[in-house]
Amino acid sequence: MHSLFLLGSGLLYAGLAQAKPYGSSKRAFIPFELVDGPSIPEVLSREGQLDGSKWYFDAVSSTSRNESINVLFYNHGPDSFQVPYVDGPLSLQVSGTFDNGTRFLLNDEATEGAVIESGTTGISGKFKGAGGSFRGSSLNDPNPEYTITVNNKRLGVHGKMTLRSVSPPHYACDINKAGVSQEIIPNVFWSNAQPDRV
Repeated sequence: MHSLFLLGSGLLYAGLAQAKPYGSSKRAFIPFELVDGPSIPEVLSREGQLDGSKWYFDAVSSTSRNESINVLFYNHGPDSFQVPYVDGPLSLQVSGTFDNGTRFLLNDEATEGAVIESGTTGISGKFKGAGGSFRGSSLNDPNPEYTITVNNKRLGVHGKMTLRSVSPPHYACDINKAGVSQEIIPNVFWSNAQPDRV
């Protein structure tokens, strides 16, 4: 079993995601299947397309030169950015390095679908069947906070990390405000909810 409890700073960003933590609340169920037809960028994955979302969280140890952890939640098609794709578009990936320098990379699929909810209080995601979830407070809060939880028996990974922002969120080319584009290059969207945190 891998128990991962890390302290320190790191980087958090929601790449390729267009979650809207402002305005009216929105809840989407994402099935563990590809959809043949038009898609909504942050909701459905289509075969042969680069659409989809990922939510990426990482932290490094403040007491070790080697310890780090990355937790990624993917919603993607089989041709997306070399992401592991086995039987469906939803997956959880946990990777990092132990104190002794040993690296690890673990993947599991969210075979029961995912629920993504965003609104005035923030954003949350539950990747059912993979035992992973995240919850973030509103980016309008002075110090947004994200909690990432993994409880996956198949991978032997159990733990929780909480990340508290110490600097304001921003987009690729602007500050966090209504109407700002998240597009960093054509058809790729990026936002940094917690550019620096503890």
